[in-house]
Amino acid sequence: MVHLDRLMSCIRWIHMTPEDIVLVKHIDPVLFAEPAVSNKAALGQWQRDLLRRGIPFASTDLPSNRCE
Repeated sequence: MVHLDRLMSCIRWIHMTPEDIVLVKHIDPVLFAEPAVSNKAALGQWQRDLLRRGIPFASTDLPSNRCE
């Protein structure tokens, strides 16, 4: 993908909620063939699952944003 690096540093992408990231998969599944995108979506899914289960986690368990 030509614009993937630009997308990954985009302000909107960085500050998307885990819910938003997981929903993007339904909008554009082709995007999730890229490892950088699928890794961020997996992290979002993990965080969302923890919140749904009521499992507390320290903020240090999660990155402050989704930029690497």
